[in-house]
Amino acid sequence: MTNEMQRERPLRILHLEDSPRDAELIRERLIDAGFSLQLDWAASELKFASLLQRGGYDLVLADYLLPGFEAPAALSLVNALAPGLPFIVVSGAVGEEKAVELLKLGATDYVLKDRLDKLPLAIERALDEIGEQKARRRAEEELRISEGKYRRIVDTAAEGIWSLGADHLTTFVNARMTEMLGYTGAEMFGRPMADFMFDEDVPNHLLRMGNRRHGQPEHYERRFRRKNGEAVWTLVSATPILDDQHQFQGSFAMFTDITERKLAGDELQRLKDDLERRVLERTIELQEKYAELERMNKLFVGRELKMVELKERITELEQQIRQLNERSGS
Repeated sequence: MTNEMQRERPLRILHLEDSPRDAELIRERLIDAGFSLQLDWAASELKFASLLQRGGYDLVLADYLLPGFEAPAALSLVNALAPGLPFIVVSGAVGEEKAVELLKLGATDYVLKDRLDKLPLAIERALDEIGEQKARRRAEEELRISEGKYRRIVDTAAEGIWSLGADHLTTFVNARMTEMLGYTGAEMFGRPMADFMFDEDVPNHLLRMGNRRHGQPEHYERRFRRKNGEAVWTLVSATPILDDQHQFQGSFAMFTDITERKLAGDELQRLKDDLERRVLERTIELQEKYAELERMNKLFVGRELKMVELKERITELEQQIRQLNERSGS
């Protein structure tokens, strides 16, 4: 990263040093190390503060002890006027205790003047570190923006979104999901999904959760109990959340409200069942009437047969009577 900065522009350094000889020695050592420099020298607090306020520096080099102005005070000024600017102490006498104190206050590094060969590497490390910090801040800002966009998309989605942790407790619900169930997100957070179901639906839900733990996505219908006790029917698309080692970390599901369609289907089924019942009742009634008609037909047919037999018998008797009368007359 330092080489890239060198190619783009000279390295801008603010150097706090009351010894012109030491300041020149340090400048030459850095040039010999291959740095392209734009170095501003300050030998007093006033000059240092003035240059610092002007800004545009890549790092600060500071002697520890100047007349009336020490490195801790200079560091405090840097932290106030240019937060995050690398601060390297270059001094002839910095005890270990003071060095540790400076590092705790935010100094980037320290180098002894009799070990200036270590200064280029210290600068390289400082610039790399600040570059990484800037890259990290950019990434964090991009992530923040991305998360903001994602949250807006999620919160304005037409479907309910519900996320559970590995313990099957609620970690997130979007606005649509809370609207469907009539609860606030705070009321749902940290609770199992079963808390929002009818008791008779819980066993099947636990079975589904077992499938999710084994990495199985599913699509199915699920009934929930709203806060006011009403039922809400949903179409569920559930997916397990796995880490890089395919270990279960939770589940994510989207819910589409199908209550109206479900109720319309139930009403249609009720009408169909009612029609089938009426048809069955009418069929039974017709069958009974037909059986009665058959019985009556058989009865009338039987009576007609008996009338025929009776007429034949009467005719036979009349003939016998005539025969008897004829015999009596003779």
